[in-house]
Amino acid sequence: MTKTTRYPALPESLKTQLAVIEPSRCGRLDYYPCQLLLRTLVTMDRVYVAAETPYISVWGIYPEQDREKFSIRIEDVASLAASPSRLPPQFANQLYQAGESGMGYQIFTLAFSDGTEQAYVTGNAVDFIEYPEGKGPSDVVGVLPHLGRDRNPRPSPKFHWCLYSDGEVPAYATPVPIDRLRPVSYVRRSWSRLLRRLRRPQSTNVG
Repeated sequence: MTKTTRYPALPESLKTQLAVIEPSRCGRLDYYPCQLLLRTLVTMDRVYVAAETPYISVWGIYPEQDREKFSIRIEDVASLAASPSRLPPQFANQLYQAGESGMGYQIFTLAFSDGTEQAYVTGNAVDFIEYPEGKGPSDVVGVLPHLGRDRNPRPSPKFHWCLYSDGEVPAYATPVPIDRLRPVSYVRRSWSRLLRRLRRPQSTNVG
């Protein structure tokens, strides 16, 4: 059976807009944390725009085939820009380079310019977080990977994926066999157990 790309290529207008966004990077995958304007005139923040082939090489399963992921069709996007709620790329890259804190998750602490700190727990995609009230990306001055397990970490917010074809046909571009899904399910169970252990009343200052 001939393999084909699953998604259309980026229109030139979106390609131009994406080119001015600084991505974060994990291996060969460039993450573009975006805010989208859909053709329905709805604005949607916290969307990863990514190329199909490197996405599959890192994640191994399409978003539409994973019931715990959410996705947007690139055909439905009118325009895009950098997400105003993303973690600054230099700090996200530090976390990707540091690797997992455990099976399928990362724990880290952000330091802010006013001297406060906040701990977070996310999956393997770290760019979208809930900032403390009154703070944003420009207030982040440092990140401490793997630190914060005992600091009431905040879980990551809901986000979406939006994939496009980069012109390369992925080596793995067929429906996911069931034995590929079992490890993913195991990671989800581990992630759920971790959140239950860590979930306590939230605080915006845990420094």
